[in-house]
Amino acid sequence: MSSYYARNRFNRPVTRQSLLPGVINDKDAARLKNIRRDYGNPPKMPQPADFGLTHDEMGLIETFNQKIHSFNRRWKIIKNLVMFLVGAPVYILGFYIVTEDWTAIWAFWGIALAGVIGDFCAKKIVRSPQPLHNQTSAVNSYNTLIAGYSAAVNDYPRLMALERSDFEVKAKENFWLSLSGFEFEKEIAALYSKLGYAAIKTRNTGDGGIDIILNDKQGKKTVVQCKAHKNAVGPHVVRDLFGVMTSEKAGGILINLGGFTQGVADFAQGKGIQLVDITGVLALQERVANGGAGSGTARKS
Repeated sequence: MSSYYARNRFNRPVTRQSLLPGVINDKDAARLKNIRRDYGNPPKMPQPADFGLTHDEMGLIETFNQKIHSFNRRWKIIKNLVMFLVGAPVYILGFYIVTEDWTAIWAFWGIALAGVIGDFCAKKIVRSPQPLHNQTSAVNSYNTLIAGYSAAVNDYPRLMALERSDFEVKAKENFWLSLSGFEFEKEIAALYSKLGYAAIKTRNTGDGGIDIILNDKQGKKTVVQCKAHKNAVGPHVVRDLFGVMTSEKAGGILINLGGFTQGVADFAQGKGIQLVDITGVLALQERVANGGAGSGTARKS
């Protein structure tokens, strides 16, 4: 079955990764990443101090929230009461003094007028509490994380098991050798992203032979060309890469599962080009599994 043209029940493309057992899907991977970002690894309950809030401030804000709840409840009651007291007589009056054809229109405008009057009266009768501007943003963030904490704790063991299974699958050569070119580029971009790079996958056409653009935390740019070939590639590939490196003033990485000819190694010598074969890809994956950071190196063919 072609991985790119496989379809699920919603008639959307399904990649081979999503069909392989033990490989974490993008949704679960993003969920685990967000849990670690928001709650830590493993998740810990958020504390007010994490948001610059003291317990006294939390008490004041809790009191304010209670006042808001009370205000909304009383405002709704008064508005509905005024709407009834104004709308009902208007409707009854219209029913008796206008023709049947105009009853619906009369009733509509009567109810609309009652709504406006009810809203005005409710705001005049019930005074809204003054907001606490300084702490509102921090408290909203704190409350949002508290609300999601239980779900994060429940999801974490399952997502961690999926991630461990994902590491085990991707630690084997067979996984990488089974990927199409499109899938291979996607997985390589994901690897570098997990290693701390901002990885941008280029368009499939018109990219000058470049598949991924990396930017590290210092702002250094590196262009990456990916080849999922099982055989060694020749010098023309690395020459194309070097041309883009020169024009972009960037570093370069050439990745090919099947390695490189001696001509590639000779051309790359001293030009700042990193050559990564299947061994180097597995080294990158191992570094990700160990929680490390940096770029991988590989043997040169």
